[in-house]
Amino acid sequence: MRVGIDTDNFHFRPAKPIGSPIQLLTIARLTDKKGIFTSLEACRILKERGYHFIYNVLGNGPQRDEVEETIARYGLQQNVILHGFQSPQVINDFLQKSDIFMLPSQTAEDGDMEGVPVALMEAMARGIPVISTWHSGIPELVEDGHNGWLIKEKDAAGLADVIAKIVDEKPDLTPMLQAARRKVEQEFDKNKSYDSLIRLISGQLHA
Repeated sequence: MRVGIDTDNFHFRPAKPIGSPIQLLTIARLTDKKGIFTSLEACRILKERGYHFIYNVLGNGPQRDEVEETIARYGLQQNVILHGFQSPQVINDFLQKSDIFMLPSQTAEDGDMEGVPVALMEAMARGIPVISTWHSGIPELVEDGHNGWLIKEKDAAGLADVIAKIVDEKPDLTPMLQAARRKVEQEFDKNKSYDSLIRLISGQLHA
């Protein structure tokens, strides 16, 4: 039985023009496997290229001090905002206003890996373009070029390039966002997963 979300709690937002500044979002614990330093390096690259953006990070964790040091070292104090843990309502507000959700997950130094991150499911259900990585179970959810984008682990330049492409080319994202919503509804809705499990158990009991 897959981990999933209740898609009824995530109202689908129609595609909207990319804002100025660009509103980037990550919702994650600040741990190695979440790839936050890849995101920060991508932000450094984007700033060097002249892009105007705000990167909101919701979550806390053991890497917070190092993240703050990296933000200062890269001169991103006006671009990156660490909000810490937030309530579901605040998270929903950030999902509503964000242009791009990024989660460049990676295999941690201790071998820790993702499953299929719930935060990606939530962003896709909400109608936000997502960028993640070819890591663990993520490609089961995000299909590169179809319902989101995937880059290699620790590929900050690749992450920056995808963001720049979205901003510069202004593609019609409606088909991609609709495909993302369908993917979550069909394969990662916890209510459907629960119903399927009940049917399976019931079938075995009556076999």
